[in-house]
Amino acid sequence: MPRKALIHLRIAVGLLIMGVVALMVVGSLPARRGVEVSFIRYAHDGPAVLKFTSHEEVPVRCSSRNAWLFLDMPPRAFQQSVLLMPRSQTQLLVAPYSLQESRSPRVPTNASVLCMPQSSKLRRHIESLLGKAGINIVSTGFVVSVGLPPK
Repeated sequence: MPRKALIHLRIAVGLLIMGVVALMVVGSLPARRGVEVSFIRYAHDGPAVLKFTSHEEVPVRCSSRNAWLFLDMPPRAFQQSVLLMPRSQTQLLVAPYSLQESRSPRVPTNASVLCMPQSSKLRRHIESLLGKAGINIVSTGFVVSVGLPPK
């Protein structure tokens, strides 16, 4: 085989290997995780309508940090916390505590929730056994906030 063709073959094989490695790296990146909260609109009677999107593989329990949560559909029952199913979306009415006070147009209002992924029974059992062995695995969850625009 001529020397020039051998060089071209080596370059092609090198590029092919680099492409395969790049695909493997991109494929092994973790999937999008967490919970997203986005503002949709204000309901006619005042509270904000927010969309909660879970990207988690397990159910996530979210509880209010500075707001009242209500179901979007009647009866609008107050929710201490909501359970978001894996990879799902839901809409909730949210009334931040600060909306009850006179609100300055210059002071932005945020709605925050603390979200905790819910472990399976097997995982809780394994964590318990590890805890007895002195290995503590603590999941503190994460806080998700969204700024609410002025009405």
